[in-house]
Amino acid sequence: MSPERPTPRPLRLAEVIIEDPPRSQIRPAFVPRSRGRTRSIGLPEEFVDCCRQAFHSLQFEDGARVLGITSALYRDGKTSVAVGMTLAAAIDTGEPTLLVECDLEQPAFARIFGIEQRPGLGDWVDGSEAMRCVRMAPLDNAYVMTAGSVGSDPARIFYQLSKNNFMNELRREYRNIVIDLPPMLSVAYSQLACQLSDRTLLVARHGVTPVRDLQAVSEMVGRERLTGVVLNGYASRVPSWLRRFS
Repeated sequence: MSPERPTPRPLRLAEVIIEDPPRSQIRPAFVPRSRGRTRSIGLPEEFVDCCRQAFHSLQFEDGARVLGITSALYRDGKTSVAVGMTLAAAIDTGEPTLLVECDLEQPAFARIFGIEQRPGLGDWVDGSEAMRCVRMAPLDNAYVMTAGSVGSDPARIFYQLSKNNFMNELRREYRNIVIDLPPMLSVAYSQLACQLSDRTLLVARHGVTPVRDLQAVSEMVGRERLTGVVLNGYASRVPSWLRRFS
């Protein structure tokens, strides 16, 4: 007997009221609970500027931009790049921008941003909670979604996400969506998670990530979806003021 497939459910959105705005500004979307914002993340300006250049080099079709950030293995810096890309996109475009945590094996957003781990992505898929997004300080148009409670079968979460209206609902709310994906060679469900994004950037650590691993990831993601490679940890000998003119 084949296992029963889950029935897709509509996305439940909670209402967010931050700092008591006028009622005309209240719209259904996100949930602050007791805290309306994350704590500020101190990324170096030069690092965010590199993420900005990478973001603006990408080509998207009309509509929402959905970008996945992955790596071959852990500790290549993909989460830092995802955060930097979110900040750059939100600042430069002024559009609603969302950062989604899809690394369910080693979730880090709660620690990085100083927010509660749940409710999050996994809790919504299980049907136990409404979707929660927290505003990313100090911006007013950037938001963070944690992985939430994962359980013993994270692959099931992405199977259900691929069968329901999850991404389409988020596209209606956000112009820019950045997904912190699991590392492709470390997690069994990485290919399934990668299908949530329209374009994928591969993060490699300079002098650490083997070329053979990059080649393996390229084959797994597919050349039509893999947009480029971000070299993390590279220290250029060219002064920063001079690189601005290149």
